[in-house]
Amino acid sequence: MPNRITLVGLINNKRIKDYVKCFGNELCKVPFGKVNFSRKDADTLPFHFTLSAWNISLKQDVLGLLDRICFNSLKISINDIKIMYGSENSYVLYFSIAENNDLKKLLEEIYKILPTKKYNPMFSNFI
Repeated sequence: MPNRITLVGLINNKRIKDYVKCFGNELCKVPFGKVNFSRKDADTLPFHFTLSAWNISLKQDVLGLLDRICFNSLKISINDIKIMYGSENSYVLYFSIAENNDLKKLLEEIYKILPTKKYNPMFSNFI
């Protein structure tokens, strides 16, 4: 996995934490693919969903352009949670998010100033 700068939305939900308790420390909150690093050391994020990501070489440009975007807090509804087997004897949590116009507008704004093919909101599977 190439080094990248990733924009995430944080999820703070007690029900999710209760749901995944049975996995203990074996639950990944980020995809893992780094060589010579421990998955547990690399997996430092709280529960989240990824809004977009860019190559780390663009970090300064990304941070400068994201500073221009203003938005209010938004609520999302999770339709489904899937748990898949990951690398290094871990499990990866995936959220299916209900259609949300505020989130869609935010993704469109991000894409407008910092386009990336993988996170194109016109072809997103969660909006």
